[in-house]
Amino acid sequence: MQTVSGNTLAPIAPSDRDAGFVSLVLLWAGGNILLATFMVGSYYAEGLGFWPMVLISISANLFAYGICAISSQRGARYGLDEVVALRPAFGMKGAYYGAFVLIFINFGWIGLLSSMTGTAAVNASEVFLGESYSFSGNYTAYAVGGGLLIPMFLVMLTPKASFYLSTVTVPVLGGFSLYILYKIVNSDHMAAVTSFEPTGAVGIAFAVETCVVWAVAWQPYLGSWNKFASSERNAYWGTFVGLAFIGILFAITGGIATLATGEIDPAVWAVKLELGLVSMIIIILGTITTSSLLLYAGVMAFMSIFPKFNYKLSTAIVALPSLIFIYDAELQNLFGIILLFVGLLAGPYWAISIVDYMVLRKGMINVEACFQDRGIYRFYKGFNIYAFVAQALGMVVWLFLGGWLSGYALLSFSLGESAFSYISATIPSMLVAAVAYVVLVRLLQPKSAQLSESYE
Repeated sequence: MQTVSGNTLAPIAPSDRDAGFVSLVLLWAGGNILLATFMVGSYYAEGLGFWPMVLISISANLFAYGICAISSQRGARYGLDEVVALRPAFGMKGAYYGAFVLIFINFGWIGLLSSMTGTAAVNASEVFLGESYSFSGNYTAYAVGGGLLIPMFLVMLTPKASFYLSTVTVPVLGGFSLYILYKIVNSDHMAAVTSFEPTGAVGIAFAVETCVVWAVAWQPYLGSWNKFASSERNAYWGTFVGLAFIGILFAITGGIATLATGEIDPAVWAVKLELGLVSMIIIILGTITTSSLLLYAGVMAFMSIFPKFNYKLSTAIVALPSLIFIYDAELQNLFGIILLFVGLLAGPYWAISIVDYMVLRKGMINVEACFQDRGIYRFYKGFNIYAFVAQALGMVVWLFLGGWLSGYALLSFSLGESAFSYISATIPSMLVAAVAYVVLVRLLQPKSAQLSESYE
């Protein structure tokens, strides 16, 4: 066990798991308060129109975050970091896959958030402060400073930086977010918004897919923070309420803003709707809070693979590669690529981890064995091949149904695209992976010494 510092992979001692319901609501709400969350609703608003956009934003987010929050309970029960808690399902080395997914998602997310911070801060400062306040390298200063360097130094200072930040920033950011929605709803734009004729470019399945993938994107991060939770109940409900409330609020707000302006990028529509100053505050504070949350989880994942690296050096190694994405001009395309990456690679993987813990193990794992290379979770040379077979099946299903979203003809199947319009891609792929794994374990456990030992 380790003390409350959280700068190693050792389990958090029960006496130091002091994050209650309110703390966790603020933490996860703060994590989801970022401009990219607006883009979830913007992605499908014009295709569906006003009321369908609102209904899907509410129902799909409630469902998606309800499933997502289940993963929060492993960390809360045992005080284990997310990647360590994956070892019983995938093996001591098989969990490296989850670590790599988390780390590389981090590169994209932090780069995306920093890029949005730079663009929006430049636009807002020029509109509200005048072009005379513009200076050479202002984008770099806002993007690299606010999006990357400040969060990096805060995480180096204390692993629990996001807990401290969220108690200050979330009340402010939440109030500003409600103000944005109020101002848009009470503007002259609402008549055009409510009467907007849907383009039909995307359907309900696409909207559901977007909400589900955005929620799944949080799965790799849950254990890194809910290991501080005072109870499993607080972990579940704090995660669900914090993520779902902001997810719904921002999706609806972003959708309305897109219908009013025709713009998807929040940095653009915020200025058009004369919300630049408020949005700039949300951007800067929200990015610092969220990037700190993401970065700490990435550091823990990195240290699970390279345990000999110290905490501060690991923080720099995980943070700095995001510089590549900060200068990506195709912001909207980057957002779409990240969603595709999450749906394909993360969805089936974390679905297996959930059924392994909840269904097959009934919430019981051997904590000591999670740190033993030759323990009961070693499987075959550190890999649970049955889990990866099930994951591969889930990924094949996703590619068949959603491969067309990549834009590559090689991954596009007309029958799959037709089926997508009814059942989407990530939910079916997660179900297939989860069911396949349960069936494999049930059938093969009596014949496999590795499985029998692991599920003892």
